[in-house]
Amino acid sequence: QKEVNKEKTGEQKEDKVKPKKKYVVQVGAFKNKENAEKAVIKAKNMGYKATVVEEDTYYKVRLNIETANINEELRKLKLAFGSAIVVR
Repeated sequence: QKEVNKEKTGEQKEDKVKPKKKYVVQVGAFKNKENAEKAVIKAKNMGYKATVVEEDTYYKVRLNIETANINEELRKLKLAFGSAIVVR
């Protein structure tokens, strides 16, 4: 019986480990390039890889994120930037 219990414990640990997935999250769209660049600096200071994409007359700040818990990342980003949406 003890061995069976060990197997069950091992299975539970495997279930809790989620694989990391790659996401692109947009945290802002600015008319002014300087504001977009400020957002990039803020994101980089938080440890994210950030880029500015020029699209539809806006400078869109997008982050490349690899995580097992995108909801937690979105929560942090919404607090910091006011907005965060998964675009890919």
